[in-house]
Amino acid sequence: MLTRANTGEVLPGSTTPLSLSVTTYVLDRGIQRDHNRATWPMKSFLSPHHVRFCPSFATQVFLNMLEIQYRHIEGPEVNVTNQAIDLAVYGRLVTKEQYLEWGLERHGKASLKTRALFFLTIITDMVANTSRYKRCQHKFGEYNIGSERAITAASLYAEISRRIPEFMEVGGCRVEN
Repeated sequence: MLTRANTGEVLPGSTTPLSLSVTTYVLDRGIQRDHNRATWPMKSFLSPHHVRFCPSFATQVFLNMLEIQYRHIEGPEVNVTNQAIDLAVYGRLVTKEQYLEWGLERHGKASLKTRALFFLTIITDMVANTSRYKRCQHKFGEYNIGSERAITAASLYAEISRRIPEFMEVGGCRVEN
């Protein structure tokens, strides 16, 4: 269940190989980190070698909704939470009971502790987002990778690779806000 909703707005049309390799890596790790924070018992989804949430295909970036939206579900019935996520991501209602059944088949029903931790994480992020947003805006508002120093594709890629931790922080700011 891949969608271009949301990613299609940010990365419209064909995406360059360099953008695909960096963008999918950073977005995927940010989403994996957030899912780690909101799962009880804590289990690591982080994988440096496996793109789980933001795969790319034919130079397009997608969101894997079966892994993202249908991981922490309460049951096979469409509810207000599903509808709110649908409206935020797609701009319309798309969740069907079949999608929830696939999520239950793949991930099982979210425990009460996982659902509580998930909502606590959302509330904590909402409270912390104002200061986090200001900090990110201050740090990365005028961010420049310094590509003018890279005179070859290899040197540009080396500079980007060296700065992956910074991109992860930028990606984390984007995912959290």
